[in-house]
This record gives sequence, structure tokens and C-alpha cells, in this order.
Amino acid sequence: MANFSNDAFEALKRALLLDKNDLDRQLCEHAELFYQVCEMLAYLEDDYKLLEAEVDRRIRDEIAADPKAKVTETEIKRIMAFDAKLGPLKLKVERVKGLKDAYIERRHAFGKLADLYGNQYWSEHSGVSRRTSKAVGDAA
Repeated sequence: MANFSNDAFEALKRALLLDKNDLDRQLCEHAELFYQVCEMLAYLEDDYKLLEAEVDRRIRDEIAADPKAKVTETEIKRIMAFDAKLGPLKLKVERVKGLKDAYIERRHAFGKLADLYGNQYWSEHSGVSRRTSKAVGDAA
């Protein structure tokens, strides 16, 4: 598990949050953060495939040691699903896949936020809009 740590995962998860007042910096950092997620996922998937092959070989060796054993491929997969090391690693892979999906959604959110800014959404809905300022000024 070369490039996975819970701290790194949590930091990448926290970086998902968008701040409407810091979008320019976040947009500039997005590609690098997405790359880190993809790299983490690639290493985890590689680790998973290697461990899966080791567990599969171990199970098959144990079966081969007993000449009376008759085990199907389905049973081997079921046994592998309950392996003490394989299960937690599979969970990490799935969590990082979810994080990658969230970063893809984040990329789309930047475009939607840009549209909102282009339409002056926050200035109209924040209580500090030009219309509100003029209306208050006119009433005075």
C-alpha cells in the first residue's frame, strides 16, 4: 500500500469542499488533487490485484493438498471474499473510487458555479445586491 494513508485520504476528502470566495485557487489546484486521487487508486488497485492473486494461490494450494476436496470456482471466490486482508483492502479501493467520482463531480460543479457568478447569483441573494443597496438608498 505504497501511496495510501488515512491522513492523505482525509486531506483529499476535505479538499473537495468548495469555497465560493476561493474558487480561483481551488480551480488551479483541482488537477493536481485529482491526479493524487488517481495515483492513490492505481496503487491500491495494483496492491489489491497482487494480494488477490496471493490469496487465490494459497486457497488453491490448500485445496490441492487434500485429494478428496472438490471445490468450485464460486466457492473459491466466496472464500476469498472473507479473507482478513483482502476485504479491508477492497474497502479502501472502493472508498478511493468514490473519492475519484466526487472529484469528477467537483469539476462539473466549477462550471455551474461559474455560471452562477456570471449571473450574479450571490450578489442578488446575499442581501448585499445592487438592487437592495439602491432600494435602501432610495428610501433614505
